[in-house]
Amino acid sequence: MYIFQLSRMAINKNNLKHKAMFLHIFTFELQYRIRKISTYIYFLLFAAIGFMAIWRGSHGGGILTNIVMAGIGEINTNAPYALFYLITVITNYSLFVIAGYFGAAAIHEYKHNTQSLYFSYPISKFNYLSGRFAASFVISLFIVLGITFGAILASLSPFVLVEKMAPINLFVYLQPYLVSVIPNILIIGAISFSISLLTRKFFQVYTAVVAFVILYLIGSNLYVSMNSSFLPSMIDPFGHIAANSTTDYWTIAQKNSFFVPLDGSFILNRLLWLSIAILILFIAYIKFNPSNIVFSQKEKSMPLVDNKTNALPNRHINTTEGSIVSFSFKSQLKLLLSILFYEFKGLAYNRYFLAILAMGFSLLFILGFRNIGLAFDTQTLPVTSQVLETTKDSLYLLNLLIVLFC
Repeated sequence: MYIFQLSRMAINKNNLKHKAMFLHIFTFELQYRIRKISTYIYFLLFAAIGFMAIWRGSHGGGILTNIVMAGIGEINTNAPYALFYLITVITNYSLFVIAGYFGAAAIHEYKHNTQSLYFSYPISKFNYLSGRFAASFVISLFIVLGITFGAILASLSPFVLVEKMAPINLFVYLQPYLVSVIPNILIIGAISFSISLLTRKFFQVYTAVVAFVILYLIGSNLYVSMNSSFLPSMIDPFGHIAANSTTDYWTIAQKNSFFVPLDGSFILNRLLWLSIAILILFIAYIKFNPSNIVFSQKEKSMPLVDNKTNALPNRHINTTEGSIVSFSFKSQLKLLLSILFYEFKGLAYNRYFLAILAMGFSLLFILGFRNIGLAFDTQTLPVTSQVLETTKDSLYLLNLLIVLFC
């Protein structure tokens, strides 16, 4: 279905002016995503999370209470401070979804093998890339807006405790998107889009997302153990630590009435990571050539034709006349071991697998160096329970990425 729509769109390009190309590519990609049932499933899922968070938070439980202690003290469940952290934290859980949308948009034609047809028409590189990127941004923003939709429904519902709620102000529900969510979508989207565009492979995109999470964990660890919050705030790509450094010493009255301001280390963090994302996107734009095909090192070394005969190389399996094929247990076991050794060797020398291990062990080393043998700023013996407690989050991420890779 996608190939048919793409072919029809490419044919209609002859009737389009240059200025209309961006809008046509943007609307096509947007319509393609709107027709996907998964778009609405994600929206409803985040809406349900937002609804449950406000409802349970007003009763002194759930994710909102765990994040900011809303509902069990004097902090209102729908206070600007509470909603900021609710929306930004839940948005961070959508990293893989957002990265998937941007990564897929960059390689649609190569996935369906329609790039020859698509790029045979006069489509400018800028209109093609900007149209795909803008459509992915709109869809990603629509999905995470489900959090606010669910939170507003919960605030208006009779299920919440009125005494734990403040008067509804629509801007309170939207302000986190302006200072945190939208910049994070642009940062994650730009880097994911660029990686997918240059490599035309999805796994590298998810590797980058896990690298973001590892940077956040490193920043969180440094934030707890260092006297200064500037370096941890700059390391965190999501800006969560920078916002924490601003609101850590707020009073109850400030948390119930003040918006999280975009100043200090928070605005520096936003500018730094947006600049990095724009730079990576610009490099990808310069290097992208629709006519180029990405080959692996093995494929690059294989000749397309035999230099002596100017014919395709003979890759037929040589068989010995009169050979006997054996299906005995011994031969099957030998074949199994041979396949295991071949796959293990391919995995052990894979550069992306080695990059995963490097990231995982780096995080383990940093967390272990900082936290093992230290309890409440008091030096202790590195007992087994402390080692396991310190490293469990790092091992979870490492295991998750290895599963995705395999």
